[in-house]
Amino acid sequence: MIDEVMFEIRELSGQEYVNRYHGDEADSEPVVMAQVGHVADAVSAARELGAAADG
Repeated sequence: MIDEVMFEIRELSGQEYVNRYHGDEADSEPVVMAQVGHVADAVSAARELGAAADG
């Protein structure tokens, strides 16, 4: 029954189905830990994207 509920949640949220349970090894790319960002980094990235869009 839980699988059915999870299927419905996945459908409503638009998530992709992954056939594994928490704790199982993933058959995908290795996990990269998140890092703390800084406002200056976001501003620099936005400027780079703007420059690339301008051409």
